[in-house]
Amino acid sequence: MERNRLFRTFILVFLLVAVALAAGPVDIQTKNGNLREVQAREELKDILGKYDLSKYTFTRQVVFEQGAMNHAFPVLTMNVRFVGSDDEMLSTFLHEQLHWWLRDHPNEMQRAVRQLRALQYALLTKVIFLRITLDIVLSELVHQRVMPFFDFDLRQISLH
Repeated sequence: MERNRLFRTFILVFLLVAVALAAGPVDIQTKNGNLREVQAREELKDILGKYDLSKYTFTRQVVFEQGAMNHAFPVLTMNVRFVGSDDEMLSTFLHEQLHWWLRDHPNEMQRAVRQLRALQYALLTKVIFLRITLDIVLSELVHQRVMPFFDFDLRQISLH
């Protein structure tokens, strides 16, 4: 009985330490150590110091590489394009982090895709409805000479 309790305590302490270590700071490296990569690293450090992004951080390794395409795997790698723009650097960091979350949550990703497709269909239906309604209203106004200068068919306007 005592041995079992000791084992459970050990497991609990082990898990707490593992969670604490996993939630440690983000390790930001540079690939080549050039000036732009170092600037990017320092800017991302500043951003991470300003905002609590722990809820949105799924990998703690980041590398800046000048000329690289941003990618999440196998190591989150960012180019230096957004040096000087905190908003763009932050959005890129969060975008690449999202790939890590999606990799580990395929069911949630599929559900989100289904919801976005349904939303896209609903929005497209509303846009078509509004376009037809506007065409009818404007046609009626032109016909009644309220707006004679507006004499064209809205169906000729492309949404693309």
